[in-house]
Amino acid sequence: MKSITAFLGLFLFVSSLVSAQRSFGAVVAGIESGFDVAQFSDGMKARFSPSLQAEISVGRFTIGAGFGKKFYQPYDYYTYNGNIVERMVNNAIVRYYLADNRVFTPQHWIIPVKLNIRIHRCDCVYLHAGVIFDKVDLSKPDVIKFSGAEFQQPVGVGITRFDLIKERTRSYELGVGFNVFRRDFFRLTARPAYVLTENPEVYADTDIPKWLPTLRFSFAAQFAIWRP
Repeated sequence: MKSITAFLGLFLFVSSLVSAQRSFGAVVAGIESGFDVAQFSDGMKARFSPSLQAEISVGRFTIGAGFGKKFYQPYDYYTYNGNIVERMVNNAIVRYYLADNRVFTPQHWIIPVKLNIRIHRCDCVYLHAGVIFDKVDLSKPDVIKFSGAEFQQPVGVGITRFDLIKERTRSYELGVGFNVFRRDFFRLTARPAYVLTENPEVYADTDIPKWLPTLRFSFAAQFAIWRP
């Protein structure tokens, strides 16, 4: 009798642990968006990066992927337009090379891939590791913001936006996520993370870092599509 009681007690204890470790949903979908606290250079400043994502839970592990877009502020640069003017400065003729101030907005599409590990049986805290693949679309034409800027040396000779921005970049992310609000089939999450991003700008100067560290805050609204 004692052995049966002990077995039932052990069974109930294990069942409670399994129930406590049960995830929010076996299949989850939602919208996630993040923003970087630190920015890149004056030319390349990231805004928000919303994406549609889906997750599959296996025990304490969750694997997810999605598709979205990273928004940047407009990028401006100068290109020599082939014209020259000469002016008399201090009784001397000074030659000025004219350039156009061009502006374009990079269109970055992103594919985030992530792995989450729940570290608390309440399913309210998890460790996060992810990689984000970026693909830039530079088909949108430039807009000439200002024409005829004067320089004493030619600037941006033969330069186009394809010479300034990398077409493909990636970033790596490590963070801790929290469930800040939860109902049966809906939850809101928040995640601070350390991110190492491949520099999207192309430089001739080799001293410029190829990888840029930043702090990123991400927020998500998710729905449990299937709960076994």
